[in-house]
Amino acid sequence: MKIRIMTSGGLTGMGLPGVVQPKEVDLNNLSPALAKRARAVFSPGGAADSATASARGASAVRYEITVIDDAGGSRTCNFDDVGASSEVLAMIYELVQQ
Repeated sequence: MKIRIMTSGGLTGMGLPGVVQPKEVDLNNLSPALAKRARAVFSPGGAADSATASARGASAVRYEITVIDDAGGSRTCNFDDVGASSEVLAMIYELVQQ
């Protein structure tokens, strides 16, 4: 599974500071524990599925997360930092550091 992370908006209008866009992370290259947690968050029915886009405030960071499964299929979630759980945001921040 791969996770592609795109961000925009925020105070600077450029998404998360210091994140090269798009950021793509192959879960096969992560520690088994981190990969397991990422799969739980971004698999169908995971926490990312309940994230939503709020009434777009000027300072909200918007996320476009594309999950590419091992068979090559993909799905995309769009939400912002207001409509996402702390679990989802923490996982995104952890993945962009990889």
